[in-house]
Amino acid sequence: MTLITTRPSDVLSAYRDYLDACNARDWFRALSFVHDPVRVQGVVMTAAQYVGGIARLTVEHPGFVWTVGETVVEGGRLAVRLRTPLGQDYAIYSWRNGRIVEYWGRGAS
Repeated sequence: MTLITTRPSDVLSAYRDYLDACNARDWFRALSFVHDPVRVQGVVMTAAQYVGGIARLTVEHPGFVWTVGETVVEGGRLAVRLRTPLGQDYAIYSWRNGRIVEYWGRGAS
C-alpha cells in the first residue's frame, strides 16, 4: 500500500466535510471518511461500528451538532476543540489517505 502524504489543509477540509455529514445525519457519507478498520480509544472496530455509535448519540440527543472550534493539524494528525449542545469536547484524529484511521476523544462524542 502506498501512503499518500496528507497536507494539513486537506485534513482540515476532509474533517469539516465529515462533520457536515454527521450534522446532516448522512451516515453513508460520514462512513466514507472512516478507514475500515478504525482504532477508537485504542480499540479496533469496523468503520460501521464507529459511525453507528455516533448515530446512536444523535438519536439519544436530538438536535445534537458539532461545531469546530480551535484546531491544530500536523501532517495527518488533527486535534480539535468542539462545541456541542452538551458542552466542550475535544478529539484527536489520525488521518491517512483522506480517512480517519484513529480517534481519541473526551466529552460529548
